[in-house]
Amino acid sequence: MDPFAVPGSGHSDGRDSRDRADRTAAQPPSPGQAYAPRIRPLSGLAAAVTVMLAIAAVVDIAAAGSMFSRASLLDDIRAGGFVDEQRAQRADELVALLSVAQVLVVLATGVVFLVWQFRHAKNAQVLGSDRALGPGWAIGGWFIPIANLLLPAIQIFGASRFSDLNERRHHPAQGGRGAGVVVAWAIMFVAASIVSAARWAPEPAGSIDVWLRQAAAADRVVGFGDAMLAVTAVLALLMVRSLSARQEVALQAFFRAAGSPPGWRAPASWDAPPETSAPPA
Repeated sequence: MDPFAVPGSGHSDGRDSRDRADRTAAQPPSPGQAYAPRIRPLSGLAAAVTVMLAIAAVVDIAAAGSMFSRASLLDDIRAGGFVDEQRAQRADELVALLSVAQVLVVLATGVVFLVWQFRHAKNAQVLGSDRALGPGWAIGGWFIPIANLLLPAIQIFGASRFSDLNERRHHPAQGGRGAGVVVAWAIMFVAASIVSAARWAPEPAGSIDVWLRQAAAADRVVGFGDAMLAVTAVLALLMVRSLSARQEVALQAFFRAAGSPPGWRAPASWDAPPETSAPPA
C-alpha cells in the first residue's frame, strides 16, 4: 500500500484489491481443489470391461470345445472308423473360425482393459499410491517381453492396496492389503500363457498312425489352454468388478473428507460431501 495515500481514496482501494487478489492467487489449493478433478469413477468403464471379458470367456470355451471335438475325430480316424470328409472339413473350419474370433476379441478386450487399468492406477495415485507402480506401468508393463507375465498383476495389486480403508487407517503411507483376486488372476494368467505358448504342429512321421496321435495330442493341449484362458477371463471379470467397487468406496471417502472445488460435481451415485464455508475474500 502507498503510505502517503489518503485513507479511503480510490488509489488505495484499487491497490488493496490487487493485493487481496494476489494473496488469494498465491494460496495453495485445498486438498479437494488439488485432487478432486482427477477422480474418475470406474463404474461405467468396468461395465464395458465386464461385457468384453464375458464374451472372451464364451469364445474361449467354444474354441476349447472345437479343439477337443477335432481331437476325438482324429482318434476315430486312427481307430479305423469311418469319418465323412465334410465332417472333417467342418471341424477344421470351425477351429479356424474360432481362432480368428479369439484374436479379435482379445484385441478389443485388451484395449478396454488397458483403459480401465490406467484409470484405476490414476485414481490410486489420488488415494496415495505414489510408492506403487504408476499409470505408466499400467500400459507399459504389457509390452515388456516375459516381464509382461507379472508386471501387470504387480501394478494392479499395488494400486489395489490403497483402496483398503480399514488397513490404511493404521498405515496410511504404506496402503492396506492388496486384493486376493488379483493373485488368483495372476496365477491363472501365467499358467494359461505358458500352456498356450506350448502349441505345436505335428511333424511329418513315417506312419500315419503316429501323425494322427500327435495331431490329436496337440489339439488337446490347445483345447486345455483355451479352457484355462476362459477361466482367466472369468477371474479378470471378477477382479475388475471387485476392484472398481472397492476403489469407488475409497474415492467416496476421499471425496467426503476433502470436499469439492468450485465447478466440480461428483457423480450422481456418490453421497454429497459435507458443506464447507467458502474462504474469505
